[in-house]
Amino acid sequence: MTIKERMEIFSELFDDLTNTNSQLEKRQIINSIVTDSLQDDFNYIIECLNGKHKFGYKYSNYILKSSNTLKNFDSIKEILEFLQEPKINKDLSQDNIQEYVNDTYEYAWFIGPIVDRELKLGIGNSLLKKTNYEPMLAKKYEGMLPYSKEGYAITEKLDGNRCIARFENGIWIFTSRNGKIMNVNFDMSGLDVDYVYDGEVLSPKQTELSKQIFDAFKQREITGNMIIFSTNDDTSTDDFNNTSGIINRHTLDKKLIYNIFDIQDEELNYQYRRYLLNGMKPESNDVRILPVLTYQRDDENLHDYLNFVTSMGGEGIMINALNAKYEHKRTDKLLKFKKVQTMDMKVIGYLPGTGKYTGLIGSLRVEVKDNDKIYRCNVGSGLTDVQREYFITHTNELIGKIVEVGYFSICQDIQNKGTNIYSLRFPRILKFRYDKNETSIY
Repeated sequence: MTIKERMEIFSELFDDLTNTNSQLEKRQIINSIVTDSLQDDFNYIIECLNGKHKFGYKYSNYILKSSNTLKNFDSIKEILEFLQEPKINKDLSQDNIQEYVNDTYEYAWFIGPIVDRELKLGIGNSLLKKTNYEPMLAKKYEGMLPYSKEGYAITEKLDGNRCIARFENGIWIFTSRNGKIMNVNFDMSGLDVDYVYDGEVLSPKQTELSKQIFDAFKQREITGNMIIFSTNDDTSTDDFNNTSGIINRHTLDKKLIYNIFDIQDEELNYQYRRYLLNGMKPESNDVRILPVLTYQRDDENLHDYLNFVTSMGGEGIMINALNAKYEHKRTDKLLKFKKVQTMDMKVIGYLPGTGKYTGLIGSLRVEVKDNDKIYRCNVGSGLTDVQREYFITHTNELIGKIVEVGYFSICQDIQNKGTNIYSLRFPRILKFRYDKNETSIY
């Protein structure tokens, strides 16, 4: 498809968009864009019109002249990026800009109104087809909450596999936090297909425990009585590993449950996203909307809530700022609060075992880098005998893997005093994170 053909398609589409004030009709028009390359062009055009990409000059101020060096472009996005070079290169002189204008004079009728932001389509970012499905990631709660005039919603911290669900070309697509297609298929009947959902995949056993925690929490709020169910400390880790294994099986007939806790919408705050979720009624038994435990104006009672949830076998709580928009990155507008501090660390080596572990893996050498700091330690506690025996003959499957390491506090060995290298006190391997491929101190 030539550039001129692309522009003619968009010219007709822009006419349709400007001739209606209905957001529903605008969404339907946008959804008619069928190819990924056209979608990339369209999204970039809208981003330019919304001021995300700056040009630093007005295109229509320059007299168009034919250029002997007329450039060839493969997409409209490429032309717009080309026209941003004067600002990027910090040369906004008239002569320099004139050369860029001359090189694109053939497309001026289409490009000019975009660069000058004179094209009015009445479209916000929420109507664009999404291309970024990265999840919003939490930082640790360390005694300070981000400011939120409306307050905070407290939810249970789930210990599952992150899953993003979107409806595309007539089917639901489920992807991991890394954007990989997950080998799952949930019945999403009853849910609005116009939203992208964020949640975690749990086993029925994990989901049932989550329901018990919510029911007991609400009963406690009503009566003041604490109801505690007996739990096994290793239940959560075992279920997480089992669920990860089931997800990777080459079959869609799996007894797993998709627990939804957010909607990916960058223009809506959490309070309204939660309002939407609370009104949704999944029609199948393999989808659940994670409920809010309670709402808070400040950080009072957070430790009490954490103790209650963990006493019942939960991992911790999440603190959601009600005024926060959805961000595709790690942010302090979403905080996690756990009793055990953790890091996702990369296995960079191992030490052979001694004594009863002679001939097996003794401990793992793990590391995580955060800005100018390096956290590094040896950790063997938490490895099972089966893992020690398996990995000693399959080190290629060990090195580079991400493991979740629990620890008591951060420290610095004597030999590293005055450096940027830190260690962990009482580290313990909690689980292998086969669903992650990057490290994190959070």
